Amino acid sequence: MSSYSYPTKEEWGKFVDETPVVSSFGFPWVSEIDLLMNKKKTIAEVNQIQNLHEWDCLLNKKTWNLRQSFINAMVNFDRGVALTSCDYKRESKIINLLQYELYSEMTFYYLISTRDLILQIINLAWELCLAENSDKSNRENPFVTMNNLKKRLKEYDYYNIYSIVIDMETEMKEANTIRNSMVHSFSMLDSDRRSSVSNDGSTYSAGTGHMVRFEEQVRIMRKSLNAMSNFMQSLRLELINKGFHLESMID
Repeated sequence: MSSYSYPTKEEWGKFVDETPVVSSFGFPWVSEIDLLMNKKKTIAEVNQIQNLHEWDCLLNKKTWNLRQSFINAMVNFDRGVALTSCDYKRESKIINLLQYELYSEMTFYYLISTRDLILQIINLAWELCLAENSDKSNRENPFVTMNNLKKRLKEYDYYNIYSIVIDMETEMKEANTIRNSMVHSFSMLDSDRRSSVSNDGSTYSAGTGHMVRFEEQVRIMRKSLNAMSNFMQSLRLELINKGFHLESMID
C-alpha cells in the first residue's frame, strides 16, 4: 500500500476536461402536496414531475461515478501500466495496471448503466407507457429496453427523439459490446487464452490471448463519453421544447 497513491490535483486536472457528461437534466423538486391541493396539475402530472426529479437525482449519482471512474482510469494509464516482462519487475507499473483495469471496467459499466437510466427518463417524459422492468407475471407488457423504446418512439411519431437515440446507440456500440462481454461472457478487456475444440471433436485449438488493446479501450471510453454528453445535451433541448421547466445544468 505504501506504493499506491491517489491522483494528485494536477493529474486530476489533466483529464477532468475530457469528461463533458452533463450531471443531470435539471428536473426540479416540487411540493407534491401544494400541487395537488391547488389543483394546478392533475394527479398524473404531479406523479410524472415528481418521479422525473427522482430519476434525475439517481442520474446525477450515476454520472458522478462515471466521471470518477474515467478520470481514475486515465490517471493510472497515463502513469504507465505494466505491458512487458520488464514492466512487471516494477511494482509501480503493476499497481497502475491493476488500478487502470479496475476503473476502466467501472467506466464501461457506468456508461451503459447511465444510458439505461436515461431510457427510463425518456419513457416517463414522453409517456411511452413502457413498464420499468420485466414483469414475469405479465410477459405481454413490454418494458424499457433499447429495442422496445425505439419501437414505441416510432409508434408515437417521436422521430426527433428516435433519431437522437439512434445516434447515441451507434456511437456507443463498441462500449455496449464490451460491457455485455463483461456481464454475459468472457470479458473483452481480459486476455482470452481459452482453448477450443471443433464441432466434430477432432481439432484442438489453443487460445491466442486476444483482448481489446489498452489504447483501443481508452479510445472507446473517450468516444463514448462524448456520445453520452451529446445525447444528454440533445435530449435536454427536446425536454425544454416539450415544456418541461429545467434548472441549470451542473457541469
